[in-house]
Amino acid sequence: MEKEEKKGLLLTAMFPKKIVLFSNPPLSASQSTIYRLAYNYITSSPDKKLIWVSSDQPADKVPAIFKEFGFNIDKYKDRILFVDIVTSGAGVKTLGKKEEGVHYIESPNNMVEITMTLADLFDDKAVGLAVIDSINGMLAFNGAEQVTRFLRFLPVIAVRTDTTILVNYVQGQYEKSMENALQVTADASLMADDGDLLIKTRTGMEKIANR
Repeated sequence: MEKEEKKGLLLTAMFPKKIVLFSNPPLSASQSTIYRLAYNYITSSPDKKLIWVSSDQPADKVPAIFKEFGFNIDKYKDRILFVDIVTSGAGVKTLGKKEEGVHYIESPNNMVEITMTLADLFDDKAVGLAVIDSINGMLAFNGAEQVTRFLRFLPVIAVRTDTTILVNYVQGQYEKSMENALQVTADASLMADDGDLLIKTRTGMEKIANR
């Protein structure tokens, strides 16, 4: 059932020009959180664009996942810029493929290509939020050192382009030290807690309604 369009938690207002890490267990209801936050943003910011970096699912599957969680983004797709990292890695030919709003990464294990593609998209002044779903997918194609090096540049990008960047990390696949390394770069971390969101920053912790 599609949810009503009503104002919810707006991440870009809470954390402007910041890196926010969302950490969650696999196959849990909390995975809807990043979709809800992206939906809140795109429906509340009619003059803004969203970047969605998809490294776990092909870009053309993402709108269906939004719908599974009750969020229909069909009428907002003209303001969503998808970066598809996984399709070419599966052996599907994307070279020269044209699809409105979708940017295909030809070599998912080439962090330079990924970085350059994102740099071009971040130059769009209308972009206010970027979602990386997930960092696990990037780690599957690239070494931990390459990915953490890429993450080190995100705070600079966020400030320079006036963009909030939400990074999704699925727990359990990698050692705890990887999650700790991600938190070093982040300005805040989010975790679902019994229907609420637990927000941890450098100055403290608070719980707010996850809506």
